[in-house]
Amino acid sequence: MNTNIGIFEANYYLPPTKKTLSQIFEDEEKPTEAFAANVDFEKDIGIEALHVAKNETAADLCINAAKLTMAKSGIDPKEIDLIIDFTSIPEDYVAPTWSAAGQVQKEIGATRAFATAINTGGCASYQTTLKIACSLMSANDRYNTALLIAGDKTPEFNHNYFPITVVSDGGSAVILKKNMTKRRILGVEVATLGKLHDMWFIPGIHNRDPKDIGGKFPRWLHVCGDIQRFNKELIPVNLFMFRKVMLSVLKQVGKKMQDVSFFIYPT
Repeated sequence: MNTNIGIFEANYYLPPTKKTLSQIFEDEEKPTEAFAANVDFEKDIGIEALHVAKNETAADLCINAAKLTMAKSGIDPKEIDLIIDFTSIPEDYVAPTWSAAGQVQKEIGATRAFATAINTGGCASYQTTLKIACSLMSANDRYNTALLIAGDKTPEFNHNYFPITVVSDGGSAVILKKNMTKRRILGVEVATLGKLHDMWFIPGIHNRDPKDIGGKFPRWLHVCGDIQRFNKELIPVNLFMFRKVMLSVLKQVGKKMQDVSFFIYPT
């Protein structure tokens, strides 16, 4: 990887409307399975309220974040060579036929950019996109400045990601540039595990269950709430995978674990 690629600017956008956690659990199906160690999902999660997009679309969240980041950076939109959408929740229209990347390109006036999307990484969408963006920039002289964008708008009554967390709506954007002397990206690593493909998903058009569309608790977003499977398959494997990607990226850049000053869990 070209180690002169760095983060030139970054910003986020949160919609102004908030919804308290008590309202979330009043409106949505409450978890029925109990955790071990007397953990109360509602009381111990450490979150009091979420930002809710209301009438703003997922693309609006992307656009607002992109505009804030562009304004903060002072970059001419025509300098942007590459736009990649890393939104992890389905957007205004059904993927893979549409992504907000093209709409962001139009709204900010990035007429020279190539726009595309990488929407399959779930909570690792950003890291996956970062790796691919850096690879494209390293391999191609045409791509000197990249804009990575996301606008995640949770289906209205699907903010509860039991047994993991609860999720807010919001947008984010990052500008990457070549020939950076500060905030350089030393390395990026990602990994996948296919057997966990059905832990988190939104059914496609052909797989919609009619029961999910109506009723008291309509569901578009499906998070695996099987605590036994969660504890047996996901948690132990997650810890292994975290270690795997950390050791791999440290090897790439010639560093050891003791050289790291801060660990940030990004999801």
